[in-house]
Amino acid sequence: MVNLEWYRSFVAIYKIGTITGAAEALYMTQPGVSQHLSALETLMGRKLFIRTPRKMVPTEYGKELYSQLIGAIEGLERVEQKFKRISKELPLIRIGTPLEYFHQIALHKLKNPIYRFWFQFDITAKLIEKLEKGDLDIVIATQKPDKKDFEFTKLADESFLLVGASDILLPNFKKSKRDEQNNLFEHWLTNQKWITYDANLPIIRRFWLENFKKRPNIQPAMVIPNLHAIKKAVELGFGISLLPDYLCSGELNRGRIKMLWKGGTAIKNEIFLVYRKIDRNNEMIWQIKAELLKSR
Repeated sequence: MVNLEWYRSFVAIYKIGTITGAAEALYMTQPGVSQHLSALETLMGRKLFIRTPRKMVPTEYGKELYSQLIGAIEGLERVEQKFKRISKELPLIRIGTPLEYFHQIALHKLKNPIYRFWFQFDITAKLIEKLEKGDLDIVIATQKPDKKDFEFTKLADESFLLVGASDILLPNFKKSKRDEQNNLFEHWLTNQKWITYDANLPIIRRFWLENFKKRPNIQPAMVIPNLHAIKKAVELGFGISLLPDYLCSGELNRGRIKMLWKGGTAIKNEIFLVYRKIDRNNEMIWQIKAELLKSR
């Protein structure tokens, strides 16, 4: 396989005229440049230069090779310089976040032009693992990290709302006593088609324990690992679900979906900005934190 550095050394010798000058331009040693030229000539099976006491004179084959190479080499050098300039002028910050929070909240706040952003979407546990390995700089987490190497700042609260399609028929339990209403409503919920993010039902289990003091006895009709897709499925009448307030407020206001129960105990989550302790004085971290804490 041809080494690109051989070609760069060849072009530098051609332009400058000496191995010494080429070595200085490439920040290499003279023997290193000589080895590149020798290897390229061996590969080509022809001499590319005539060595004279003062100058390296290109052969006809050397001239032909140069004319075919120079455009590609200079193009690569322009790309290299562009990326070096961008990297120097615009530092890169890598952020892990739940897709839905990014789409609905974070994206509207991160308008700072002095950074380049690289986002990864996943569940909090996996994002925290990547943060620990150094693959991310910041994580927007739906759980408070329990590791001593991290620091965190609370960004927001999210409440989960019990929602269904706009035309779903709700039972009328107004004539029943409050305890009976809860029992009847639990029975009604148990017989509904549930759409969940996870087959383990973490949010639904919390909802059931808070409101009915027991675990749910349900089997999800759909498991969809995307809250936007769950919201759409609810709107289309495939079932009911528990969704974050920030995600479904628009559809509720427009009447596309509706709340099924306002009297129960709401399930709340805290949203945190998590970063490594060693980065606590990093200017980028503080800037992003300030952006995310701004009111929308």
